[in-house]
Amino acid sequence: MFWEKSPTFERKRRTLKGVRENKVIERKITEEEQEAVQKEGIERNRWVSLGRIYRKIRQEDIVCIRKLKGAKYVEYVIKEERIRERISIALLLEELDKKRFLLVDRGHIVNLKYVTGIGKRSVYMEGGEEIPVSRSQMSCLKREIERYLREGRSRTFQVSREK
Repeated sequence: MFWEKSPTFERKRRTLKGVRENKVIERKITEEEQEAVQKEGIERNRWVSLGRIYRKIRQEDIVCIRKLKGAKYVEYVIKEERIRERISIALLLEELDKKRFLLVDRGHIVNLKYVTGIGKRSVYMEGGEEIPVSRSQMSCLKREIERYLREGRSRTFQVSREK
């Protein structure tokens, strides 16, 4: 039995071969370099594959990220639009800024910059998004928001008194 290579397969193989030849050497960033980057205000970006093109998304612009139920995709909510990418939540959490993003439920990550309020079992985001928060993560969310506000990134924030 012989397998025939399709032209599409050949194009993809050549593209991957080119990517492998131009490998980017990764290294760990030292604490001094990390502080310098934060002082300069350089934002970390996320490259998302949209078919054949890649789009750069600034982490600062991501309001929240949710895993679509029953799917292998995550959905980035960015102010006015939504973008889907096939990636696991665990891998995505490793790549995101840990001081800014927090996993609040099995399938939801929020950007603390866009949190406008906290309810009994949910968090309210800028733009009207309401995201469920697991009971185990609620105290962690409150603690992280306090830390975020203490670091000088203060903004109007409302805590619901529902019982």
